[in-house]
Amino acid sequence: MVYVVIACHFRTRTDFCLTTDARLFAVYRKAKEGDRILVTGDVPYEHGCPTLGKLMRDWLVADAGLPENTVSVLDGGVGTFSEARIACKLLKNEKEFTVISSPWYHFAGKPIWRRRAQENDIGVSFISVPHTGGWRTWLTYAAIGIIVRVAIWTGLEGTLERRLTAAQTKRRLGFTFDGCK
Repeated sequence: MVYVVIACHFRTRTDFCLTTDARLFAVYRKAKEGDRILVTGDVPYEHGCPTLGKLMRDWLVADAGLPENTVSVLDGGVGTFSEARIACKLLKNEKEFTVISSPWYHFAGKPIWRRRAQENDIGVSFISVPHTGGWRTWLTYAAIGIIVRVAIWTGLEGTLERRLTAAQTKRRLGFTFDGCK
């Protein structure tokens, strides 16, 4: 099995938040010998800092003791659309994979991940890690989830993907949004 663990945000310049921590514990408890883990979060807190993905990978290998060759960072993603597109292309030879995140993320992200998986003829499942995120995050992702569904329904998904990905590209220079509030 391949697990894709979605990064949330930074707690400090060199540490990830409690939501990311909960997602990492979820994959740690679920993964078995032979499984592979792909973490997202190819964005730094600020220029010169390690990326969320690197911090997550380091924790899974150094602190959780998972074999180094089983954990990798998804390069190039800056948000749900780009991460789903890149991951599904990367995993196109797999039968299936599982996305681990929070219920609020899944409300917005499931339709996107399902469409990218279907385009690459891969099965996708989801594991939700409860009790994460604050009211601001829940409201933000509820709105995004509604917008995503409307965009898909009206045939404007491609336009939404291009606009959101372009706006999120600045995250490569620094990402300080607090997803736990």
